[in-house]
Amino acid sequence: MASLAQYVYFSPDRFGPNESQPPQGMSAASGSPAMPHPAQDASPGELRKGLTQAQVEQLFGPPIDSHDVTEGSLSKTVATYQNAKETLKAQFVNGVLVEYTTSSR
Repeated sequence: MASLAQYVYFSPDRFGPNESQPPQGMSAASGSPAMPHPAQDASPGELRKGLTQAQVEQLFGPPIDSHDVTEGSLSKTVATYQNAKETLKAQFVNGVLVEYTTSSR
């Protein structure tokens, strides 16, 4: 959970004490159980951790394959995208990109 705390807010009511912080403008008491933080401080069109699934789809289009997996109490979406130059394998937790690999086509 600590590795995801930068990208996802885990409500202490549901997940216990942790290092995550609620997104700006939201108090810890009013938060959803696990809510994505918006990606900040990067150029538009740049692939990076913290993007939402919708933002990745703006860059790569719809996934050519997508499935959900559960690891412990977290659900992950694993999706594969392709564009003219590369293939992207992406992992999302609560709709936030937390891990990815790219390879040339």
